[in-house]
Amino acid sequence: MESTLLLFVLSLGIGGCWGFAVEGYAGSSIIIKCKYKDEHRDQNKYFCKDDAIGGKYLCDTQIQTEGNKGWQTKGRFSLYDNTDGGFLKVIMRNLTKSDEGKYWCGVQKTFLDDYTEVNLKVKEGKEEVYRVSGYVGDDITIKCKYEDTNKHKSKYLCKNTAVGCEDRIRTDRKDQWESRDRFSLYDDTTGGFFMINITKVTEEDYGTYWCALDEPPSNDSKVSVDQFKTIQLDVHTGSPVVLPVSMTIVVLGFGIVFFICVMCQKRRGREPSFNHSGTVQDNDRARAPTDGVYEEIQDTSISVYALAQLPTNPSCDPTYSTVQLHTSPGGDPSYSTVQLPADPSEDPGYASGTFQKIPSSETS
Repeated sequence: MESTLLLFVLSLGIGGCWGFAVEGYAGSSIIIKCKYKDEHRDQNKYFCKDDAIGGKYLCDTQIQTEGNKGWQTKGRFSLYDNTDGGFLKVIMRNLTKSDEGKYWCGVQKTFLDDYTEVNLKVKEGKEEVYRVSGYVGDDITIKCKYEDTNKHKSKYLCKNTAVGCEDRIRTDRKDQWESRDRFSLYDDTTGGFFMINITKVTEEDYGTYWCALDEPPSNDSKVSVDQFKTIQLDVHTGSPVVLPVSMTIVVLGFGIVFFICVMCQKRRGREPSFNHSGTVQDNDRARAPTDGVYEEIQDTSISVYALAQLPTNPSCDPTYSTVQLHTSPGGDPSYSTVQLPADPSEDPGYASGTFQKIPSSETS
């Protein structure tokens, strides 16, 4: 591994030595940004780890630019020189405790390099990965929440590739849609989230994404860290298994017919009569309360159960008539009347009856 000799003058260094603390979690990644001077835009940059052994101040270079203005990748490190923003962007992946220590964002110069000190601390923890899935051709929506203190920051979505994390879309617009190709982003500052839409998903969209808050470094704070959430997008080929509509109708029809037949068979040959407690009984034997469907009516002084056994299809047995209960609160709350045909003489099989609510003191 290449090493860079660091020269110090009065412990600060002529090139400028600024120490900034950053934190990451074991097993996850971290995005570090280092600000540099405008006049250094065309210089090569590097990111190295301090290796002060035997009194020699050496810095093991982890990754560096080589005249290429795009992403550079080496092992677990990726680097991007943002000349427009005037900062160096470094990604460290799969952090371990051994990654802790002092690093330098450096700018190569003829005599003395300009550098910024970064102190990395790695904490124990586990990276949360949010999984989103869809089929080729689907439209997919990803929603990322953020704290109210971050509403002023720019938002972006990038995809992790072999060379780095490449932007798919980003915006600094608030409460407005931003579109780029098949990607759209809306920053809802009121709801505290930003939403990304991906239309007509392809197999190439499969992979790991970061929905992130952009935290650019400044002249006052030369080092910053972007906050992000990890999204795993799974894209499936083919289409979801859907039962054909015709088959669904046939199955549903058979089920309804079967249910009606069963209910008619249970009702056939039995005629209900009502006792004074308001429960339905067979002519041959009393039915246990657990045989029916109960509805409990709550009142300040009473608790009454009413059991109704009515046919699913009244046409299956013509000896039944419809039971109608009072719905008007102004009626007598103690009784409900069975409505019978206008002329009872037409069918001698009908009988009249009444329901009476029994006070709770008498039902025990």
